[in-house]
Parts: sequence; C-alpha cells; structure tokens
Amino acid sequence: MIKSLGVLGILNPKHGGVQTQPEGVTVAKQAEIGNTWKPPIYYIFLTRVHCAIDTTAKKCCDALFLTNPLIDRERLKSFKGSPVEGTGKWIELHEIYQSWRERDNAVFCITGAPGTGKTMLSIYLTELLEQNTKHYRNEDVIYFFCLWGEPERNNVCSILRGLLYQILTKRPELGPYVWPNFDGDAIAKMTLDTPEGLWLIFQTLMKDHYLGKLFCVLDGLDECGDNASAFLLPKFKDLLKSQRLTNLKLAIVSRPLPALSLIPAINLNHGEQVNQDVKTFIRSKMDDLCCIHNFDLKTRENIENHLLRNAEGSFLWVGFVVNEMMTLETHTEILHTMKRIPRGLPEMYGRMLAQIKRKHRKLVPLVVILLRWLAISTKSLSPMELLAVLGRDKIVTGLETIQDLIKMCGGFIRIHRNDKYGRSGRIRLVHQSAKEYLVTISDPDFKEFWFTEEFAHFDIASRCLECLKSIPDLEYTTANILSDSPKWTSSLYLTRFPRRDPRKFSPTIQNFRPEQVELVCYTFMYWYKHARDCGKHGRAMFRHNPAFFAADDSTLGLFWRFIGFDFSPPKGVEGSELKAKPKIQNRTFEIHVASVIGNIPWLESIIEESSDPSQLVNSVDYFNMTPLQYAVSYSQKKVIDILKHHATDRANYARAIWIATTIGHKAHTRMLIDHVSNLDGFDTHVETDEDLIARLLWWADKKKKRSEANSTTSLLETIGKHYFQLVQALLGE
Repeated sequence: MIKSLGVLGILNPKHGGVQTQPEGVTVAKQAEIGNTWKPPIYYIFLTRVHCAIDTTAKKCCDALFLTNPLIDRERLKSFKGSPVEGTGKWIELHEIYQSWRERDNAVFCITGAPGTGKTMLSIYLTELLEQNTKHYRNEDVIYFFCLWGEPERNNVCSILRGLLYQILTKRPELGPYVWPNFDGDAIAKMTLDTPEGLWLIFQTLMKDHYLGKLFCVLDGLDECGDNASAFLLPKFKDLLKSQRLTNLKLAIVSRPLPALSLIPAINLNHGEQVNQDVKTFIRSKMDDLCCIHNFDLKTRENIENHLLRNAEGSFLWVGFVVNEMMTLETHTEILHTMKRIPRGLPEMYGRMLAQIKRKHRKLVPLVVILLRWLAISTKSLSPMELLAVLGRDKIVTGLETIQDLIKMCGGFIRIHRNDKYGRSGRIRLVHQSAKEYLVTISDPDFKEFWFTEEFAHFDIASRCLECLKSIPDLEYTTANILSDSPKWTSSLYLTRFPRRDPRKFSPTIQNFRPEQVELVCYTFMYWYKHARDCGKHGRAMFRHNPAFFAADDSTLGLFWRFIGFDFSPPKGVEGSELKAKPKIQNRTFEIHVASVIGNIPWLESIIEESSDPSQLVNSVDYFNMTPLQYAVSYSQKKVIDILKHHATDRANYARAIWIATTIGHKAHTRMLIDHVSNLDGFDTHVETDEDLIARLLWWADKKKKRSEANSTTSLLETIGKHYFQLVQALLGE
C-alpha cells in the first residue's frame, strides 16, 4: 500500500495491492533535479484514493482491535518459553503438512493431550509460514492463540476480531468493503459483539479473489469458554466446501474434538518425531540443570533416560520434574526425588497438593481459596486483587502474605512478569490441565481442596457483591447516577452487560485502598459471568442480595445499571407511560433476572417448581418486560428456546419478535416466528427475508386493526428498522 503521498503507483488487483511503476519517481525527487515534469492527473487521483483506502482500513482496524496476535505470541514465549532449537522441524517433511502447504488440501489439524507441546508447535509453525511467504506478494499468514482465563483471547468474537484485524492490516485495500459494518456507533457495536456479524465479514473477505492465498493457524480452540468450536468449526466446514473459495488454508491446533475427527490430523500423542522433540527438550532442560549441578556424563545420561521413559510425550511433565530438581541441593536428593516422582500430569498435581498439606497445613484454607479463584476467575489476577479476596483473614497482613501463598503453590502457578498493559505480576494457573485437575479432584486425601465449578462461581459472585456493599456512596435509591446511562428508548440496542467504569458510580472509590479498587473493577467487569455459571446457586445469591436486584417506584438496584437501564420511568410498547405498574413478586422477578443473565439451571429450577409456568413466563416486571423479551434483548438463545414453550401471551410474544427484529437478531426472529405456527394466519414455511417480513406484516396488520391511532409509519417502526426498505417495497410505499 502507498506509504506516502509522493509515491506514484497504481492498484494491481492480481496481487491485491499497489504496484509501483518501474519508471515511477517521487515528486520530491523530480523537484530536486529541477525537472518541471508534473504527474498525470490520474496518478494524483489514484494516490488520493489509496490514501483514503489506508484511512478507511485504519478506522476498521481501530474498531476491531482487541489484542494483537503478534504481541500475544511474544507473551506466550515469555510465559511458556520459546520453542527449543531443533524441535518442530519434522513437520515440514510431514505428508499432511506438505499436502496442505503445497497442494489442494485446505485444512488440517494438530491434536494432542495436555502438555504435549501443541502451542510451541503452533509458534514454530506460524514463524515458519511467515518466513516461507514473505517473498510472495499474494501469500500471507494470520493466526490466533486462544488462552483460557484471558477475556480478550477465549471467545468467538475475540478470535474473529483478531483474524480480521490482521487481514486488514496486511490487505488495507479491503477496508472500504468492510467499513459499512462499522459506520456508526450502533452498527459497530452490534458488529463487534455478535459472532454472526463478524463471521459474515470474514466469510465475505475469504471469497474475495483479490485476497490472495491466506494461511490461518488457530491454536487452542479447545480453550475457549463459550464453546467456540461448536460455532466456528461448522462455519469453517461450510466455507471450505464453497466452490468459490480458493484463498483460505486453515490449520487448527487443539486437543481432540469430535468435530475434528474427519479432518486430516497430525497426532502428537504418537510418533517417533514427537519423541525426538521430547528428547531434545530434555537435553535442553538438562543443560540448565547442569549449570547448577555438575553431573558426570553417566549420571546425566541416566537422568535423561529416566525422564524420557516416564514423560509419556508430555513436555509439561518434564518441565515440572526439572524445575523441582533445580530446588534441591545435592545429587543424592535429586536421584532420590527422581525415582519417587509419579508419571502423568494428574499424579504430578496430586504430589504438589500433598507437599502443600505437609509443609503448610495451617495455611491450607487460604491456599484453597487462592487456587479456587485462579481456576475459576475469568482472567489472570493481580496480587492486589488476591489481597482483596483473602484480606478478611487475620493471617493475611499484606502483599507479603500473598507473595508467600503464591510461593507455597509452587508449580501450580506462574506469574506474567509483564502483560500487554505494562502491568507486572499478573498471576494465573500454569496450564489449563491444572484447572481441570482442581475442579475434578476426587481423592479423599485432598478433600479440603474439593470444589465444584458452580459453587466456585457462586462463591466468587457473592464475594463480588459483598465488595459492592462496602462502598458507602453506592446508594441504591440515587436516580440517574450514571452521567452516560442510556435511556429506556435505546436500552434495547445495548449488548449484554456493558463494561462500566466503577468510578462513574462512586467518585469516592478513588479514596479506597488499592486492593478494594481492584476487586470493585473486577466486579463491574466480570460479575455477571460468574452469576451466569453458578447454576442453581443463583437462587441463593438472588435471595441474599435483594437491594442489588431491586426495581420499583423508589429503588433501582445496581443490577439494572449494570445491564444499561436508567431510572427513567418505564415505557409501554408504543412509548406511552404505563398507567399502572404491575406489583412485583419475588418469584416473578427472579425469573427475569435469570433470563437476563442466561443461567439455564437456575431458570429451569424456577420453572420446574412453579405450579403455573405459563403465568410465570408471561408476567411483566417494573419495566413492563417479560422474561422472553429480556432473553431476546440480551441474545440468550438457550433461554429463548426454553421460554418460548411457555410464552402464551400473544401481545408479549409479538413484542419479543419486534425486539429481535429491531436489534437485528434474524436467527432469534426466525426461531420465535417458527414457534407460533399454531396461531391463525402464520405459515410455518420460512426461506427468505420476504417470507419473514410477510409474517411480521401479518401480526402488525392485526395489531393495526385493533388500534385506531396506528399509522403506516408506526407500523414500519413496529416491524423494525433493519427491515424498513423491504417493508416499504412490500407495502408499495
């Protein structure tokens, strides 16, 4: 792409970019030699066009930016270490890789058990592809490293935003094709926060023959918490089957997944090449160990052979063993310990817990809480956040105690020395397998460490709410406490639980202790995720915190501010004031909260225990909203699927359809309309948007006949803004 106004070039579609003319020369150079030659007008025009394209691409990239995959790769190297020299080279000669790289095979995967070096191989693969493609103008590499416990890297939207960001960075000429999806705050917000919107952009770009060949590496797809594989893999399958697609070469690196079973795969659990890599890794680790302990050649060889026999292909296991050996002082201790260390990662984690119990029995309760938070929290935690969590215990005297507890946890924990924001000391579990071990412990010897994921989420969500109660000026009765709080008329366009700055809720929060501020910020950012995943424990959380969830004539709980509601009086369907607000019953209000959050077990338990589920589901709250309408507003697909079977009130059901079309959730709209085939006049056959709108028009027409004041304009508004032109065409107006 043109980097300066002075460079003369033309767009070369074949190579997807700008090709400088062989005789091209900068204007500055011509002036320097005294030449009065002026560039043709079309050169100037093209230069301006190219600059406009650059600007548009930059705007798109700014909107898409969430994390930089290149920096993420470097952070992984800092956290896990770089690939050991000599490992991974075998993949260049592997038949499956060569078929993917040079021939018609469009996709392959690399699978393996936890700790088998998948991420290190991904790093090597991306760097290899970058080297191989840098000399070809029509070839590029994009990649994404998923990481559980990092909100910017563990969901579908993050993956697609990261990939699109790289594509537009490398191919800025595609910016104008993408820009309409970001032209306006509401449109951009909907695009960025919905997987479907981002996928449509990605799919469109992949089918553009100007794109060139694109190698895409997705690492750790199994680590995404929102079941990204269930969304992405079928989409990629359909995309790669398209006859028009010739651009994409996809490599997926993951644990074994059912959806990957039919894809050509390289299995890291077996193969001489993998064993050779483990052997090379062991030798590298032994070099480090020998810098501390000067082993003779025979002893070193014995240790290496023992590690190779017991590693079972796990680089992570080897790392644990060698790191423990480095803490020992004598050769005798090392040889004795080596023989006692068990095979397998679960057994290794059990050994770590046994050491904690043996050496620090009095502090085990604090270690349990620490490990629970690290296993379940949605991101890596700072020492300050852990101090706020553990600070209620008298044993905890400050950050020094937190640092001591971190040391006690040994191999379970690693520390990010520097994260992408420049903060040091972010703490997380060493590996996803450590979390899986902690949430599935069944050994009676470690009963004090047992916990279920749902209870852990409930415990964290409850602790977050306790933190809010400690802030004196968070008054539940203060109206319009947010200067930027959206009004009811626009609240339907919000995404689920927008992230708020707690300082706008409480100016005095800046006078709090630093650890309190950290936990308050965590609460405002991530509480709802723990509330969603706490299962039936949500009922206890709801009942123990009535002020937090309240909404009536005098009170607006923080829950409603979290999700974007103002204290403005609620409106009716057509925008008029309600004449009488319905009386709130706790059971009714509870199902509204469960529907907003998307907590399925909680919702199902409420319905199962109700003597009249239909009455419960059709009830309206203070804002004149039903649970189904909330579920549609916050894109809770599973909740919609449950509630639609009990939603018998036609007016409220129709309003849910209106909300879905207004927000632009076409899939939800179709789901709702398909379910009302039992109503007169609704045809169950929907194939096109015209069919969809025809049904909506049927409902709107019925509604129009019942209302004397309805005009064509309000009819169109009822259908939804996203279908305005189509409805105009259907009406002939």
